[in-house]
Amino acid sequence: MSEAAFKLQFKKLNKRHISDFVLPNLYRRFLRSRVSLMIQLFALLFTFTSFSTTLLADEATTHFIQGNKAYEEGDFAGAIAHYEHVIQLKQENWHLYYNLGNAYFRSNNVGRAILNYERALQLQPDNEDILFNLELAQLQTSDSIAKPPKEYWLILLENWFNSPSFSFLLYATLILYALFMLGWALRYFLPNIIHMPIYRFALVLTFIFLFFVGSVFSLRWYNKSTKHFGIVLEEEVKVASSPATDAIEVFILHEGTKFQIQERSAQWMRIRLRDGKSGWIQADTAGEI
Repeated sequence: MSEAAFKLQFKKLNKRHISDFVLPNLYRRFLRSRVSLMIQLFALLFTFTSFSTTLLADEATTHFIQGNKAYEEGDFAGAIAHYEHVIQLKQENWHLYYNLGNAYFRSNNVGRAILNYERALQLQPDNEDILFNLELAQLQTSDSIAKPPKEYWLILLENWFNSPSFSFLLYATLILYALFMLGWALRYFLPNIIHMPIYRFALVLTFIFLFFVGSVFSLRWYNKSTKHFGIVLEEEVKVASSPATDAIEVFILHEGTKFQIQERSAQWMRIRLRDGKSGWIQADTAGEI
């Protein structure tokens, strides 16, 4: 090989060395640095979020304790202020709404007492203390709205449908589903089990219970997620025929009355009572449960 050819070959090898090894190494180092930086940023964000959540929880606990102390000392206005501050921190639970309802009830604010008892009842259904205080507060309301008459079998069906708590239906559905899937999986591990009558009977019975309990749970969940209710907070609220200040007055509601919300805008609510009456009220005169 001549000297000129050797130098040309060396230049080609040198160029390939630089392009094939140096630049990819630099690029890999750049990627590693970017990935390391992103991991550090995510770790910092997670630490900041956890720290902020802890601070909010500590602040909410402090105000909840101060609210309990103010309530025990008879300072119901102070207790309400502390409890409402906890709600603004998005740290709700049924104890908070129950105590807030008690504070409003002792302050003779029946509408807001019923509103918070209802909110507590949503988080803790069938709680005897909440139900008792809610019924006690409802005795202070002036509107008596009777339910429309129903057939006896419909009443029994509604009582049966609403008697189990929502949490019970959830756990029962999950347990029955797990049992059914476990029984179905046994067919693959123990093929001869499908010839046993007791196995087929148990599997079919589990499926039937799963179907009925799951159906009730689904219907209850649908009603809970689609139907919204509210409570009148003013002493007297005029129900209008349309969402306008000059609309015709249909009837009057008083503090503490419960209604279903059918439509809602920034200033108006279209409501329906359990006796079938409906109309529009101003949104700031009521609170949503």
